[in-house]
Amino acid sequence: MAFRFRLAPVLRQRRWAEDMAALDFAHAQRLLAAAQRRLAVVRAEVLASQQALAGAAGRGSTGVEIGRLARTIDELHASSLLAAAETAGQRERVERARAKLARATHARQVLQQLEDGARAAHARHIATLEQRMTEDVAAAGQIWRQRQDAEDTA
Repeated sequence: MAFRFRLAPVLRQRRWAEDMAALDFAHAQRLLAAAQRRLAVVRAEVLASQQALAGAAGRGSTGVEIGRLARTIDELHASSLLAAAETAGQRERVERARAKLARATHARQVLQQLEDGARAAHARHIATLEQRMTEDVAAAGQIWRQRQDAEDTA
């Protein structure tokens, strides 16, 4: 008598859902890392432009060059704000994906524990049946030997 878990299709679906949630979480983490890299690049460009502006002002550069550097810094600040907002939004998506993965993992673990318990109960049942069969065979052998002894003495 082979073990058959009646909720096996549900467990397969829960495993699939957990796998999909893990993939979504990994994808969200990759997007967050990319957003963080873009933010770091923009911030480095802002710093470099600010240093270039300070150097140009110290050298006594023309107003045109200083104005161009100031506009570049303003554009980079705007880009920095957008990148920071994108990074914050991606952090929220990562946390939602993490929570979804945690729920999916818990749902799968509950069914896995049910299967493990059912499998253990089945194994105990099989062991009991085998023990009964062994006892029946031993009892039948004992009865046969007693009858043989009775026939031999009679």
